[in-house]
Amino acid sequence: MKRIGIVAILAISGFFVPFRNFHSNDGSLSSTKGKKILFTKDIAPIIFKNCTSCHRSGQVAPFSLMYYDEVAKHSKEIVELTGTRQMPPWKAKHGYGNFFGERRLTDAEIKLIADWVKSGMEFGDEKDLPPAPEYADNWQLGTPDLIVYMPEAMTIPADGPDFFMSFVIPLDLPEDKYIKAVDILPANRGVVHHTTISMDATGLISRMEQKYIEGKMRGSFDFGETIGAWAAGWRILPYPDGYSRTLPKKADLLLETHFHPTGKVEVEKTAIGFYLTPKKEPRSPKDILLYNNKIDLPPNKVTHILIDSVIESGLSVYGVSAHAHYICREIKVHAITPDKKDIPILWIPEWDFNWQEDYRYEKPVELPKGTRIMADFTFDNTFDNFRNPNMPPVRVKFGLQSVNEMATVTLNTLGK
Repeated sequence: MKRIGIVAILAISGFFVPFRNFHSNDGSLSSTKGKKILFTKDIAPIIFKNCTSCHRSGQVAPFSLMYYDEVAKHSKEIVELTGTRQMPPWKAKHGYGNFFGERRLTDAEIKLIADWVKSGMEFGDEKDLPPAPEYADNWQLGTPDLIVYMPEAMTIPADGPDFFMSFVIPLDLPEDKYIKAVDILPANRGVVHHTTISMDATGLISRMEQKYIEGKMRGSFDFGETIGAWAAGWRILPYPDGYSRTLPKKADLLLETHFHPTGKVEVEKTAIGFYLTPKKEPRSPKDILLYNNKIDLPPNKVTHILIDSVIESGLSVYGVSAHAHYICREIKVHAITPDKKDIPILWIPEWDFNWQEDYRYEKPVELPKGTRIMADFTFDNTFDNFRNPNMPPVRVKFGLQSVNEMATVTLNTLGK
């Protein structure tokens, strides 16, 4: 099989590199008339920049695109899904907030792929392939400085409803550490819908009932400070310059995982990787969770669930994410400052429960004291919602199970 080479910077990082040949500075297509479109020169860089971080062995995508033969085999799907902008998956509305690492093909790139397929998918010269891809053991930022594991492997039954399980991981480090980024690496992504990691330095978890001491407890709990998460599409980016979190040497970690049975017995043992900085940075990031748990969605209705919160002090917001389940169709978040300025925060026109991403702004969004942060979650509990798991539709209320619904917005802020 012919291997695609990687562009200069890994796609998983979200960085972009210039395209060769037919592209002008603004990404538009200069001209392809009379010129051959070749996989090696024209298509491979696009595939690698936007696709192979997920479309490779062990990742969330259903097939690999690491080789020419694989791209050619799935060429019709690629043309269709890039043409409708379902791929590469970038759910945030373009221009509603300026986000770092936006995975969005230009119209020229979409046309280039379609024209290449239409013209016969010529490979080109082997010497024109970019260098071969290299990924660091599936960790997004390379091998972490510190890796800890779920205390024991978890066996997930073949059938039954989704469920949450919490695992306590006591730390016994020689000294405090300072975190720049946290990555979570499920060993079996097919059974993990999403997972979060929290940190508790008070000893509360270790003093709780015996089920916690044993290392696991069924359910989801609200303890400590959330320091990391994983879901399909979740990117790991270091905290901004000048910021780090302290990881106390005797802290307890609480790993909370949403498991999804697949029809056969599965086993999962998650790893948590910490990227460290040698010394404590001057400031610490802080996550602010906004939510509305008063959710009651009658069948055959479109319902709006709103979040309306006024911040009591100024915030410098460097990132944002949102969360809901299958019935949600759209999420729109904006802020109104005291002087009536309307600031876009995040707009996801087509929410997808199976692709939940965190978004990092190119520059922090400054929100003064007294700003109203408003979120509108559109829940479509009708036959028209093709993601609705209930046919015919049934009443859906708030809850942690996938068959329930949630409405949350998390703001990643820079502490003062």
